[in-house]
Formats: sequence, C-alpha cells, structure tokens
Amino acid sequence: MFTIGHHHNKESLARRASILSLARNFTIDLLDTVEILNVLFEIAKEHKTDFPLVLEDIVLAIVTLNLLRPSVSLISLFMDHFSTRRRALEIKIAKTIMELLLLNIPLLTIRIYLSVHYGEFLSVFLVKNIMGSIVGMVEIYDCVYDIYEYKNEKVTESESSEPGKEGTDF
Repeated sequence: MFTIGHHHNKESLARRASILSLARNFTIDLLDTVEILNVLFEIAKEHKTDFPLVLEDIVLAIVTLNLLRPSVSLISLFMDHFSTRRRALEIKIAKTIMELLLLNIPLLTIRIYLSVHYGEFLSVFLVKNIMGSIVGMVEIYDCVYDIYEYKNEKVTESESSEPGKEGTDF
C-alpha cells in the first residue's frame, strides 16, 4: 500500500498498473498464507497425538518465506525500472518461479495432504493455488518465448547493420 500511495508518475501507466496488480496479488496471497496457518493450528489442536511436527515446521517455513516475498518483488520492480527488456523478462521469470515454488505448489500440496489425512477440508484457496500454478507456468513460457524473440531481433539487427552489407543490393 505504501508503494501505491507514493507512486504518482503519470508517464508510466504500465508501471502503475504493475504496482496495483502486485498489491492485489499479495493481498490474496497473504489471505492464503494466513488461512493455511489457521487450518494448520486447528488440525494440530484436534490431532495432538498423530500430527507430525515436521509438517508444522514446513508450513511455518513456507509462511515465513511468503511473508518476505513482497519485498523481493518490490526490489525486482525497482531493478526492472533500470534494466533492459531482456533483464526485465529474466526478473519476471525468477519472480514467477519463486511464486510457484514458495507459494502455490507447496500450499497446494499441504492442502491436499491435510484433506486426505485429516478429513474433509477443502478451501477456495485450493482452486487459487491450482489456477496460480497454471498461470505461473504460462507466464514462464511467455517470458522464455519473448526472450527468444528478443535474441532473434538482436541477431537480425546486428546482421543488417554490418558494414559490408550496405548498398550491395542493386
């Protein structure tokens, strides 16, 4: 919210939209993280004897990393502002992979495990984790494709600007 409130650059509407999207996504991700903690503590209370402490430690580690993830995205947004198009795509790939590996896939796996082993627990965030994983994979594919196109553009530009090739088409 601090970033949204202090970003008044009218020249960069795409950047402002990116910041607003970041804030929206992190709000939902924060609710997702808090909800998994709530479920974890409820199940741990009900099943004190057979609840694995390793699972509790894993969930707490994932939650902690997810609470730190917004700062990494803000740093990537800052770096994106001063970087080339290719670097921006590489940063987006890294951010998306981090979102997949630290948020959607682990929380999806934990939710499925808790549902199977401790009863009928289903959440709307289960669907969010599935959709987030699919969207993340599509984003990675799009970025890799854009990097490939960018490389081809650079090769084409360098070939057309070679000194010996100008003025030879008569």
